[in-house]
Amino acid sequence: MTFSHGIRMGLAAMGLAVLFAGTTGCVVNNEEEQRMIMQQQREDSLLFQDEMRRLRARIDALESDIARLNQQVNTANQEQSRAVQSQLQGVNASLEELQKRIRTVDAARESDKKEIVDTLSKRITEVMSRQQAAARPAATARRPVSSEGYEHTVQTGETLSAIAKAYGARTADIIEANNLRSADMLRVGQKLFIPAP
Repeated sequence: MTFSHGIRMGLAAMGLAVLFAGTTGCVVNNEEEQRMIMQQQREDSLLFQDEMRRLRARIDALESDIARLNQQVNTANQEQSRAVQSQLQGVNASLEELQKRIRTVDAARESDKKEIVDTLSKRITEVMSRQQAAARPAATARRPVSSEGYEHTVQTGETLSAIAKAYGARTADIIEANNLRSADMLRVGQKLFIPAP
């Protein structure tokens, strides 16, 4: 049951009650009184019908307003839904663009890293080649070491120069014969070949 239907049913019930109230009551004694009562009932009925028409017009106006408001609410909901959808699409597009940029930056970083590693590897190779090339002339400039000599076990506190002096040998010959990197790289218990002078 709609709002307006309920109101209309109530109004009809009120009208019947008024008519019923007008027809019941005291017994009329003469025709004149009866005619006056009938006249009054007709006037009351006309007034009631007129009031009913006004109420129906107001109900129709209210129903029209309710329908218009419902339409406005539906339109507003649809517009809001479209606006939300549009915003979501904009956010999704921004996220996709950001992800593309991140992937581009990551790819560029990987490329830069590879280029740096390649450059460093090339430079290291060049440095090592130069060092090896510099070491070769020194090796060819060595004088042959005597195949005769002595074996010496390094004792605590001994230095290479002291050992060389004790055997009458040159420090450079002992370093070369034992492939030592430095005269200071001796260990206690280390066995050295001392070339004969």
